[in-house]
Amino acid sequence: MESDDDPEARIRELERPLSERARYSELGVPSQSPYPPPVYGPAQTPEPSARKLLWRFAFLSAAIIAGVAGLIFYAAKPTLPHRVPTDSAPTSTGPARSTVVKSPARTAVTPSSTAAPGPTYVPAGSTFSVSGTRKNIAVNCDGCSVNVSGVSNTVDIAGNCDSLTVSGVENAVSVETAEKIGVSGFNNKVSYHSGEPEVSQSGGNNTVEQG
Repeated sequence: MESDDDPEARIRELERPLSERARYSELGVPSQSPYPPPVYGPAQTPEPSARKLLWRFAFLSAAIIAGVAGLIFYAAKPTLPHRVPTDSAPTSTGPARSTVVKSPARTAVTPSSTAAPGPTYVPAGSTFSVSGTRKNIAVNCDGCSVNVSGVSNTVDIAGNCDSLTVSGVENAVSVETAEKIGVSGFNNKVSYHSGEPEVSQSGGNNTVEQG
């Protein structure tokens, strides 16, 4: 009888792999699998669908529009001015008090004479000017120029004066000697002690004489 027809031989052939695996496991040798396990690639994540992308875009657009609208509303909101608290006390019906401003009393201007402790020295080529009201000034001139203006000033000039110019009102000037004397204004008096100065006059009631 052949092995294909013998059922016991067929059973022994089928039990042979099982007995070999049991023997390998007893000996500590790993059993050899006829085929290696299949190798699978990395799992592919499904791409988001067009509907999800559309919903995300709509949500972002709505958030941006809401933020812009909030900024516009805040910027366009008018700022109310701060109100100054006022007293709510009832006002009296009596006559209003008027504030009287007292004008300063007018004081009479007394003639003031400013007397210098000594004559003012003016070097040659310089110009000395006198102005103001009711001054009494002495000048030591050495080839200089003197200008006198203002009202009621008294000027005494010693030395040689290059040029003397007098203007204003009621000024009295005396000079030792001068090359040129010019007078304008009103009621001015000029006297020179020596020399023959070149004199020019204008204005009214002015006098230039030697004395």
